Amino acid sequence: MQITRKKPVNYNSNDVELFQNEFCRTIIRQNKTSHKSVLLNKKSVFHSLNPFHKNNSNETYKLKKISLSNLYHIIVKRDIKTISKEVSLITDGWSQGFFHWLFDALPKLIELEKEGKKNKIILHSSFWTSFYKESLLLLGYNESDFIFFSTQFVFCKKIKLPTYIEPTGNYDEKIIVELHDRFYKALNKSSSKPFRKIYISRNKSKRRRLYNEAELLPILNKYGFETVYTENLNFTEQVQLFLETEIVIGVHGAGLSNMLFMKPETKVMELRFENETNDNCYFSLASALKINYFYCLGKKIDTDIKIENKVFSQEIEKLIKH
Repeated sequence: MQITRKKPVNYNSNDVELFQNEFCRTIIRQNKTSHKSVLLNKKSVFHSLNPFHKNNSNETYKLKKISLSNLYHIIVKRDIKTISKEVSLITDGWSQGFFHWLFDALPKLIELEKEGKKNKIILHSSFWTSFYKESLLLLGYNESDFIFFSTQFVFCKKIKLPTYIEPTGNYDEKIIVELHDRFYKALNKSSSKPFRKIYISRNKSKRRRLYNEAELLPILNKYGFETVYTENLNFTEQVQLFLETEIVIGVHGAGLSNMLFMKPETKVMELRFENETNDNCYFSLASALKINYFYCLGKKIDTDIKIENKVFSQEIEKLIKH
């Protein structure tokens, strides 16, 4: 599948190296596969209880070998649950993160729906809490659609493992749009035009903060931006907020995942490190959702980003006037 993306609205040809591999991308979709006698835990999938098993090179899911120490733990501690019915898996070792839950795990649910499969989904019980549970409920799922486990391991006699779209941060646009539409229909109570201007602060995070945020806030205030800490909002509140958002500005990070809930033709400006060529997941997301993408580059200071006041002002001017 080939995807063509339009350039950022404020694209500068001097920044070609940041985006050149993303303007046109070929995504190879691998086939789903069914497996028997599979052991898994919250983050990994192991092929059977045989520590000496050799993976088939054609397997789509990266199955791990179980260690002898884990095998000993299972036999002695008996901290394992057995599931006889065929189940499907949507999670992996990254799924606990907000971005990966939204854009790696949930699209697999949509894919399973399209197949018409009635298999129950196997989930660790920790995924029936917080934003995981809220998102599943908004999508129309309930507790009876899942088989939960809280043991360290679970043994599945038959399991269907998910399709992977590699690398993460590239999207099946039809599925992402459908996911957006499902959340939109679940919560949107009016057809009013988005009106809010949001700045997502990462000041409470441990990394990728805006180093000189205090200097730049007056500029944001001048243009009517409200500062939001998405970690202070539950999932439903985040969906509702970004349904109402016309423009969002934020440092590269999970908060920008909320673009999923914004309407087409709204605007986003990502604050990103200069010379960083790998962090294009939000550029790609904006393209998939038909959101106008802007960017503003800054220098890396430890794990934070510093953007010069003049540069910041100039890019916001472009953003507002577009």
